[in-house]
Amino acid sequence: VTVVDIIVQLTCVFSFFVVVVGVVFGVGCCSCGVQGAVDETELTFLLSSGERFCLYSTVKEGVTLDTEFQVAKGMKDRLVRFEINSPSGHLADSGSLVSSYHFEQKNAQRGTWEFCFNNRFAMRAKEVYFVIDLIDEDSNHEEAFLPDGVAEADAHEEIDVTIDQIRNNLNSISRSQTHLRLRELRNQDTVEYMKGQVWFYSMIEMGLIVVVGLGQVYFIHYLFKNTNGGSL
Repeated sequence: VTVVDIIVQLTCVFSFFVVVVGVVFGVGCCSCGVQGAVDETELTFLLSSGERFCLYSTVKEGVTLDTEFQVAKGMKDRLVRFEINSPSGHLADSGSLVSSYHFEQKNAQRGTWEFCFNNRFAMRAKEVYFVIDLIDEDSNHEEAFLPDGVAEADAHEEIDVTIDQIRNNLNSISRSQTHLRLRELRNQDTVEYMKGQVWFYSMIEMGLIVVVGLGQVYFIHYLFKNTNGGSL
């Protein structure tokens, strides 16, 4: 269990406590739906050398499309090319030789979106982390049961603000946790690469030292042999 995991758990407990207190004291409703439902999908895949790999996601009408990717592993070469194509076949966004990218499209076009990653000109495989959020800002509320003396509009407004704040905080913490995890993977990958480089050049250096030492021994032996033979 890491420090980030503990922070996330404490934040969830605190958020639940805030909602419960709001309900008890009439700040919000006793039963309501969450505005802005989020459908999040994340995955990690291996992009082989010379490969073009595509992912697909079906988006409903009026949904905000929020996606991000990062190259977690790939030795010193963590650069890929990518394309994002809309359901109509138009190029929505693209990038060349990037290690991370964030794309957001409000009121995204309805249909199947295509996300393609290109590693055709690389010599090494890369591990790519990909996350996509489908945020429905127009999700309907369930019927609310309000305490006496509380205006429906005010209660809805306050509850919406509270839920949005909690959701944004949790999303921010989740993104930070993912960022820290990916940074740890990248650092570990860099350390392993540098370890291999140090080992490789150390072997070369040791080989050169042995060759130079043997050469010196042979040269000195050659000099003494010529001296004893009367050549010098």
